[in-house]
Amino acid sequence: MSRRVAVAICAAVAIAITTLALAPILEVRIRGVVEVPSALKVVEIKIAINRESGSEEVHLGEIKIPRGEVVARVKLVSREGEFSTVISGLLVLRSGNRSYEIPMPCAISIGEPCYRIMVLIPGYDTPMPVEEDTYEAILKLEWVARGSGRFDARLYLEKAA
Repeated sequence: MSRRVAVAICAAVAIAITTLALAPILEVRIRGVVEVPSALKVVEIKIAINRESGSEEVHLGEIKIPRGEVVARVKLVSREGEFSTVISGLLVLRSGNRSYEIPMPCAISIGEPCYRIMVLIPGYDTPMPVEEDTYEAILKLEWVARGSGRFDARLYLEKAA
């Protein structure tokens, strides 16, 4: 056998081994549909402030809260008009065997100072531990106001990191 023939045979064997090493032996085709419902519940409420002081209770429906800590925060998004108001709130979370309340003094303060007791409020100033459950959420609002105008605010209940 000539040297050329030996090199050709070795090359053919090497190509065959390489081809075998690169030949797939398993192919998995994965297809899926993802439809994970969001835990975020959005509720829109409109309050009519037509007297200098008042209150309103709004049932927000059920929300599922995972175990951990939660914090409520309020953000004023916009305002227009010539008015002043201070709105305080109480967010109540109730399930069959447990209940949590998050007081929110001075949640919205527009054009007026708001004075509150200087104590850290669990769930408002600091995270508050909660048990995982489905809760009925109720928002109780109290206000003092004068003038006329409009505002838009957001109340967020967030899971603490």
